[in-house]
Amino acid sequence: MKATMSVNGTMAQCGNQMQGTPLPLHKSKSLANLSPAGAGAAASSGSSPLLLSRLRSGPASPKPHQTSDPNWSYLERAERDRLAESGGIQGLRMSDFAVRKKLGTGSSATVYLVELKTNPSGLACDRKPKFALKCFNKKDFDRKNRVRRVLTEHSILCGTDHPFVVALYRTFNENGSVAFLMEHCERGDLYQMLQRVPVHGFPELQAKTYAAQVVVALQYLHVQGYVYRDLKPENILVCGDGHVKLTDFDLSRQVDPPALNIHRTDVSTGALRRGGNSGGGLKKAMSSGNLQLKFEQELLRKKDMNSSSSPPSPSLRPVREAGKAKGSSSSTASPTRDKSAKARASMRLVAVPEMRSTSFVGTDEYIAPEIITCRGYTSSVDWWSVGILVYELVYGVTPFASKNRNECFKRILEEELSFPQEPRVSGECKALIEGLLAKDPAARLGSRHGASEIKNHPFFAQVQWALLRHSN
Repeated sequence: MKATMSVNGTMAQCGNQMQGTPLPLHKSKSLANLSPAGAGAAASSGSSPLLLSRLRSGPASPKPHQTSDPNWSYLERAERDRLAESGGIQGLRMSDFAVRKKLGTGSSATVYLVELKTNPSGLACDRKPKFALKCFNKKDFDRKNRVRRVLTEHSILCGTDHPFVVALYRTFNENGSVAFLMEHCERGDLYQMLQRVPVHGFPELQAKTYAAQVVVALQYLHVQGYVYRDLKPENILVCGDGHVKLTDFDLSRQVDPPALNIHRTDVSTGALRRGGNSGGGLKKAMSSGNLQLKFEQELLRKKDMNSSSSPPSPSLRPVREAGKAKGSSSSTASPTRDKSAKARASMRLVAVPEMRSTSFVGTDEYIAPEIITCRGYTSSVDWWSVGILVYELVYGVTPFASKNRNECFKRILEEELSFPQEPRVSGECKALIEGLLAKDPAARLGSRHGASEIKNHPFFAQVQWALLRHSN
C-alpha cells in the first residue's frame, strides 16, 4: 500500500524528531580521550551527572545461560587479585586492560578489542581471553537523550539472559567515563561477513539459520518488554560456533512486559487461533532465556492441571483395564500419545508488547514506513527490519537502498517491493519477505501474533526451534 504523504511533507512533519536518527560515523577517538585522564575535557550539564551516577562500576553476575562461559571465572579471579592488592578498595579498572585494536566506531561509542594486561595469579594462559570494551563518548552526554540511552542499554544488558543476546561482564564508570566490558564474537558482525561474500548474499539455508536465530532473540526481547528498533547486520554479531548475538540496545524502547498467551495452529490453514492466558508462571520463567524449553514445561503443567481438574470418566477405566489384560496397552495408548504430541506441536507462544511511539529512530535503509511518517508505530517495526534483513542476507543489498537519504525514504514509502532475478530464491523466502515488508503495519506478518506468526511461516518449516541454539 503506497503512502499518500509526500516525502517533503513527511520531513517537515518529523522536524523535531530528527535528533533521534543515527549520525554518520565520526573519526575514531583514542582510548585516552575516553579514560579518566580526559575526564576534565568534557563538561556535563543538566541532569547528566545525576543520571550517570546510576551506573555503578562493578562486575555483573553470570546468569543461567552464561555459567558455562570460562570468561566469568577468569574475570572473577582477576577481580579478587585487584581487590587484594588494593586492600578491598578497588576492583578492576579500565587501565587494567590493554587495547589490541579498534573494532568499530558508532555515533555515540567506540568499541575496542581488549585483554587483561596480566593474567590472574596462579593462572597460566597461552592465549588470553579477548573482550569487547564499548567506550561511550563523553562529549555526547550533553546531547538530548544520550545518557538515557546509555542507561537503557545497560538495563537491557543486565536484565536479559539469552544465548542470542550479547553478555555484559562489567560496567565501568570512572569520573564520568562510561564503558561496558562485553563478550567478543570472533567472526565480527553480519555486515562484515556480507562484505566478504564475492557475489550476492549468503546461501538461502545459511540466511535462514541467521534469520531464525534473530527471530528467536527478538521474541525473547519482546517477552521481556523491549522493542529493539535498530535491527541491522552491523548489530548482529557472529560467534566462533556460527550462532548470532544481538548487540547495541541504545535505541531500544522498554515497556511493560506483555501478557503471554498460548495459541493453537489451525492444521488446515496454518493460522493461529487464540488460546488461554498463560498466567504468571510462564512470564516468570521467561527470565531464564530458554523460551522454547519453558514453553514446553508450561504446556505440560497445563496438561497436568487439566487432568487433575477433569478426571477421566469412570466408564472409560474398564476399557483401558481390559486393553491391558489383553496385552494391547500399546495400541490403545499410542493414539493418545500421538494426539497429545500433535497438540503440543500446534501450540505457539504469543507475546506482543504494547507500545506506541513517534520517535524517529533507526537506520535509514531499515526504517519502517510508519516511522518515517511520524504517525506512531508499534513493535511491528522490528518485523519490518527482519524483512529487510532477510532480503539483504540472500541478495546482498537492501530493497530500497539509495545514496540520497530522502530518496531512500521515498522508496520505502512509495515503491513496490521487487526481487532481482539473481540469485534464485525460493518462493517461500520471497513470501516471507513480502509478508514482513507490508507497508500497512496492520497487515504485516507478526503484527498480530508476534514471533509465533513468523516462526509458523512455511519458510521456517524445517527449523527445529527448540534445538536452534545447539545446531551448527
